Parts: sequence; C-alpha cells; structure tokens
Amino acid sequence: MIRQRLVALTGVVILTAFSITGCKSENKETAASGTVESVENKATETSSVEEPEAGMGNPWVEITEEEAKKYCPRLFKAPEGAKGQEWQKCEALGDPEKGTQPMVQLSFELDDLNFTARAQYGAVEDADISGIYTEWTVGPEDTTLANWGGGHMSGKTYRAINDSGYTDLITWYDVEIGIKYSLSTASEDLDGFDIQAVAEQMYSEENEPNTGAEEDGEDTSKKQITEEEALSAVRNYCYANNADLKEIEEKGEYPVYWEIESNDGKEIVVLFRSYTGAEIRYHIDAVSGDTYVTEFVPGVTSEEERTDESFNIR
Repeated sequence: MIRQRLVALTGVVILTAFSITGCKSENKETAASGTVESVENKATETSSVEEPEAGMGNPWVEITEEEAKKYCPRLFKAPEGAKGQEWQKCEALGDPEKGTQPMVQLSFELDDLNFTARAQYGAVEDADISGIYTEWTVGPEDTTLANWGGGHMSGKTYRAINDSGYTDLITWYDVEIGIKYSLSTASEDLDGFDIQAVAEQMYSEENEPNTGAEEDGEDTSKKQITEEEALSAVRNYCYANNADLKEIEEKGEYPVYWEIESNDGKEIVVLFRSYTGAEIRYHIDAVSGDTYVTEFVPGVTSEEERTDESFNIR
C-alpha cells in the first residue's frame, strides 16, 4: 500500500484554557477558566494550515456525520456515551488543487469534559491542524495507537499546565491514506487523564474504506479509482518520498506540478513534473490500484524509460 501524506480541532469548542486562532465557531463553556497566552511560534514546529482571511464570516458549516464521511474515508466516530455531538466542515482550510479536502470537525462532551476532534484527508504528516497556540509543558511524546492502523499508527501527545488548568492534545497520522487527526480537551485538572484512551474509542471499523465488500452483489473493493483519488494519491506519495518537495513547491522557485495526462478507463496516467525537469509518469490500474513508474529527462534520456519503482495506491 502506498505511504502517503494526505490537512482537524475547531473553535466550536474554543476551550477557555487556550487560545485558538483560524476558523472559529461558537464558543462552548468549559471547566477551565482564564486563557492561555498565545505564543508567537507554535510549540510544535510543524506546518500549519493556512488560516482564512480576517473579517470573513464564520467558515465552519454544520453538517451530518454522513456528509463528513464524504470528505474523509477513514473518519473517526464519537466515543460511546458522548453527548452534544456536533459535526462541522471548513471549506476554507481545504485546497482542491493540492488534493486536500475540507477540514472535518466533531465536538462532543464525555465524562464532563468537552472535546474537539479534527480530521483532514490529504494533509501532510507534519501539518498542525489542531488550531491550538500554546506552550506545551509536556511533549511532544511519541505513542502508538492500538486500535488504529492495525495497532501500528503512530501519534504524539502534548500537555500544557498553567494557572488556568490543563490542556491535552493528541495527534496521529494515517500514512496509508494520508489523513491527519487531532483530539483535544481542557479542564482545571486532568491529572491522571489519558486522552489517548478517548482517541482509541473513536476508531470505527465501519468507516474503513471498502468496508462491506459485497453490497447488492457488487464488490466495492473493485470500485474504479477516480482521477481525483489518483492525483491525490500520487501527490502524497511524492511528498512521502521527498522531504524537501513540499517546501520547494511552496517557494515556487522551480516549476512543480501534477496533472492527469490520460485516462482510458483502464489506466490512469498521472504526470509529475519534478523541479529537476524530469517528467515522471505514474501508470495506475484504475481498478486494482497497481502502479508502475516511467521517467523521461529532456536532454538526458532519449525516450521514456520504465523504472524499478512500483506500488499500489489503494
């Protein structure tokens, strides 16, 4: 399976124990009082999502859980016993040209704590989607989630402690599909609390891609891959295999782009124009997802040549 890097916690539960910027929705009361002073630089030195321009209306739109699943193929669920569930999306934090879907958010109350969970399909691994700006007292600490990714999904935990109380955050990343997740809560006292235990409860086998392989006689595992899925998968594959590519693309000093070159219904060809000038083509079986790679370097190679590289984008 492809390792990818597919860009979610909102202000719906703007926890009064910390300061959140970016897309904001209506506040909900939390147990913590006071605010945590925002810092100039995030404690997590990671890429952050681009914030919508100041002055625009509330970009968060209320949606149903079923609608949320359309934007994130391996979406979390609310843990058992959760109250006050509210699903939202933020189109402004997505980027269709880069294969990044709108950010999805779920806010809920569990055991007298308010939680905010976010997910974004197409986000890169180091993206900070939480929206939290604070100085972390503890973390990031590496962890592995037992229920997600067959027990192999890596994550990071954070904790801020100050006069206002506690803020806990856990983030994790699905390298197989390219989804970034975050979950946070705040309270006057979280001593002994394990936020990972809540994140584990949010795994949903029903939300696994291609769950229920046979429905009305149709094997959904054989469902044809769309051009959008192919383009997003290849882009994230390239990011995963070149740590500098994202920065090079953002700087814009060299032309870098991906495009669908052809699609005959059986094979989708995605062209990646590298900053080196090389033209790399990903030939994708539109049903199985099996992919092989060819490369042509103008002025260096006389024709397109197949490489030893192959993988499956599913």
